[in-house]
Amino acid sequence: MNRAAGFWIRLQAHIIDSALIVLTLTAPTWFIVNRSGSLEDLILPVGILLYYMVFTISPLVILYRVILTVKFGGGVGKLVSGIKVVGKDRKLLRFWPAMFRYIVGYFVSSLLYGVGFLWIVRNPNKQGWHDQVSGTYVIHDKPKRWIIGSALLIILLFVNSFLASNAVQSIKENQALVNQIQTLLKETTGSPLENDQTPATIDPQEARYII
Repeated sequence: MNRAAGFWIRLQAHIIDSALIVLTLTAPTWFIVNRSGSLEDLILPVGILLYYMVFTISPLVILYRVILTVKFGGGVGKLVSGIKVVGKDRKLLRFWPAMFRYIVGYFVSSLLYGVGFLWIVRNPNKQGWHDQVSGTYVIHDKPKRWIIGSALLIILLFVNSFLASNAVQSIKENQALVNQIQTLLKETTGSPLENDQTPATIDPQEARYII
C-alpha cells in the first residue's frame, strides 16, 4: 500500500496550484498594462479582469480541482509532486465525492484559522479534517517526483514576481497614465468643502415641510 503523503509535500502541491491561479491574474495584468497608453485603454480590460476575479475565478478553481482529482487524483500541484487523492478503497474519487471534499471538506478545515489543514501533521494517517469528513487519503504515487514539483514551484514564483513587478514598473514609467490616474483620484475623493464651497443647508422655516 502506498505511503501517506505528509504535510510539507501537500503544502508544496497547494502552493503550486495557487501560483497557477495567481498566474491567470498577473499575466493578463502585465499584458493590459504594457499595451495601454491611457486611462481609456484600461477601462474595458480592467473591467473584464475584475469581473473574472469577483464572479468567475472561484467556480473555475473548484471545477479545476474537482475534475483533475476525478481524472488524475489531484491538480497540477499534486501531479508534479507525485501524490494523489484517493478514497477508502484507494481508488480515484467520483465527481460528487470530490466536489464534497473541496466544498464542504475545505470549509471544515478552514474553521479555527485553518487548524484542519495543520491536523495533517499530527494525524497518524496524515489526514486533515477535510480528508476525515470526506473519507479520503492523500498518498504518494511517484515519490521521486517531488523534485520536479519543487522546480516548478520556484519557476512559478519567479514568473509571478517578475510579471507583477514589471507591471508596476510599466505604470510608473507611463507618466501620462500616472497623471490621469492621479487626476481621477483627486476628482473622486475631493471634499465638497474644498475651494471655499459650503454644503447645502436647509432653511429652518422650511424644515416643517420635510417628511
